[in-house]
Amino acid sequence: MRIIATPDFDKQFERLFKIYRRADLDLDSLVEALAAGPRPQDNRLFDESGAQMYKARLKNTSARSGTRSGFRVIYGVKSQTIHLLLIYAKTRTPDIPDTEIRRIARKVYA
Repeated sequence: MRIIATPDFDKQFERLFKIYRRADLDLDSLVEALAAGPRPQDNRLFDESGAQMYKARLKNTSARSGTRSGFRVIYGVKSQTIHLLLIYAKTRTPDIPDTEIRRIARKVYA
């Protein structure tokens, strides 16, 4: 599978990387796992414009916490391509509303 990071994802990741200096290593582990497709433990959210949206929990090794208070990555899967849409730290952002996820997904998949 091809994995592509969206501009929104890149901006969010840059902000997180300034705070959590090992975030790149954490993200690399997710990208390696996603190369084979969506992971079974990821929550399927909904379908948008023919793409399946998922939310992945990701360990934050910089904060020495588990996946529960780590990062969340929202990604979409459509025709052998995975788009990384959003990333946020669960301790800083409680949750992203579905309307925001749908808005970003429409930009990518429209």
